Amino acid sequence: MEYSPAMRASTLSTASMILTSLFVGGCAHVANVAHVKPAAPTVDTAMVDLGGGASEATLEHGREIFTTRCATCHAAYPVSSHSTIEWHRIADEMADRTKLTPEEKSAMLDYIAAANAARLASR
Repeated sequence: MEYSPAMRASTLSTASMILTSLFVGGCAHVANVAHVKPAAPTVDTAMVDLGGGASEATLEHGREIFTTRCATCHAAYPVSSHSTIEWHRIADEMADRTKLTPEEKSAMLDYIAAANAARLASR
């Protein structure tokens, strides 16, 4: 089947509009993502200062556990989505499934507590 020149032009025009919409929509999505807070903020001096005595290395290790082990089965929820007390309950509930050692669990909870403390202090 042959298409007339007018039909080809109309098809190209429609395809062009669709591609432009996808590109502009994609850029808008990227712009919105730039304002989203990360699930696990990087360890900084405020976290170390507010970390209750946990070392920077411990907090880094806790962040690594949070971002890798928790995200093995599901998306890592933002640290700010729960209070530190709630995170302790969640970690206790997930302990058997995650097979975290007591040291790993402690490092992760130290990181969460420091991240939440730094977030609250920056308000």
